[in-house]
Amino acid sequence: MTPKVVRVAAQLYAKGELRPDEVVRHTCEERRCVAEAHLKLGTQKDNIHDAIEAGTHYSQHQTWSKLNWDEVREIRRLSTQEKVTQTDLSRKYRVSQALIWKILKGDLWKGDARGPRRTLRVWPGSSGKIDWETPKELFDRINTVFNFGLDVCASAGNTKCPKFYTREEDGLKQPWVGSCWCNPPYGKGIDQWLTKAWCSAQEGATVACLIPGNTATQWWHRYVRDKASSITFIQGKIQFVGATQGAPFASALVVFAPPGVQVPDLQLAV
Repeated sequence: MTPKVVRVAAQLYAKGELRPDEVVRHTCEERRCVAEAHLKLGTQKDNIHDAIEAGTHYSQHQTWSKLNWDEVREIRRLSTQEKVTQTDLSRKYRVSQALIWKILKGDLWKGDARGPRRTLRVWPGSSGKIDWETPKELFDRINTVFNFGLDVCASAGNTKCPKFYTREEDGLKQPWVGSCWCNPPYGKGIDQWLTKAWCSAQEGATVACLIPGNTATQWWHRYVRDKASSITFIQGKIQFVGATQGAPFASALVVFAPPGVQVPDLQLAV
């Protein structure tokens, strides 16, 4: 959704024109969302305060962790070879111009190492994959509780449900209804799947997400700790289908349920 569409939606909900100094604030932090319950009016000062509280304001130092090494290399290539301006680069990658300047100057992302510590590491035999199929035994135990009808992030070869969305269909753009299973790509963008899960739960869906139990990340505190209905840490390290050994990180089953719906207590081990 464009900002103009969101503003029109807010005007319809408010049943009148908005003042020139009024802006539309998203309580769910999803810019494309137009759900009435997630929109709130305020001033630009309120909007900036919301961003600072959520940890997404450009003035905060954490913004550098939104990029990965492939993007940093591309930024430097576009600047040196294509002569793309720093202003255009900041708009393209949605980071501050000061950050772009520091990258080009070499103050950040020095050399050619693996990248920021917050980037999810791959393990031996993984080939850099970020989309890993859930072991059938683990899924079956979870499915006995939730009876999933939709796999929102799958392929014909690894889906766990009769109905599923493929990469080409882009589950983020599709409706999530009923009881949904979500094993999202592990890497940059995982926050988008968690946001979609929470928004869908507000509209009546129940979404169970199998994700890294990485409590040191911003996305965990912003989308899991503060919004999830249930968090179950899985005992042991999951060996995903196709991997030669267990993952080097802890895993968690995070459930987003409709308001007022209780999620059963779970104990999971692998």
